[in-house]
Amino acid sequence: MIKKALMTMAILPALFLGACASEPPQPGTKGEQLLDLQDAYKERAVTPDEYEEQKEEILDN
Repeated sequence: MIKKALMTMAILPALFLGACASEPPQPGTKGEQLLDLQDAYKERAVTPDEYEEQKEEILDN
């Protein structure tokens, strides 16, 4: 019983650390980025000026 617990305690952190070492998530398509930005604007997470700036940046890239 103790052996199983120790093995579990050794394996679980390795799994979590492995996930941290993976590549960062990609930003998604322009459409997805615009939808995310629109959601942030609706939730008032960005100002109207920030919304317009970020929208132009997404569309220009």
